[in-house]
Amino acid sequence: MLSQTKIKTKSLSNLIDILEEELLHYEKMLQNLKIKQESIVKGDVNLLRAHVILENKQISESKQIIDLRNKFLKDYYDMNNMDSSIINLSKIIELCENEYLLPLTNLKFQLKKTLNEIEKINNENKILLNFCLEHVKGMAHLFLKERQDQTDIYSTTGILYHKSIQRTVVDRHI
Repeated sequence: MLSQTKIKTKSLSNLIDILEEELLHYEKMLQNLKIKQESIVKGDVNLLRAHVILENKQISESKQIIDLRNKFLKDYYDMNNMDSSIINLSKIIELCENEYLLPLTNLKFQLKKTLNEIEKINNENKILLNFCLEHVKGMAHLFLKERQDQTDIYSTTGILYHKSIQRTVVDRHI
């Protein structure tokens, strides 16, 4: 019985380590998203491009951390003969020893807060980017509408009847 308790304790200790690593990773992602947002507002395409590349790398790293966390949670569920089809940190917090209750609860709330902030900034960035795209489309429309010697624009099929040469022009890109 003592060895089973030691295994559970070690497993919870490992889970806390993984959750702390996950939290640090999400905080780095959050900082990257804030810098990305600044680059969108400033119109710094090079900085934006660099942070999108960094974000993609961070996303793949977070998937690895999540897989590791889920493995530890599943192992803990299996050790306690619990249904591991729904892995949930809250259930572990309910069942854990008192010494792990506070650290796990704090990590849960910190993770939730950080992930909510990431979601908020991602939504703001999406709104900013959509606004920029609509602004560019509007400016292009105004520019083309204002020009007297406006050139024809290809249709979505790539075919256009060009007035000046009285011929059908084909422009297809693969």
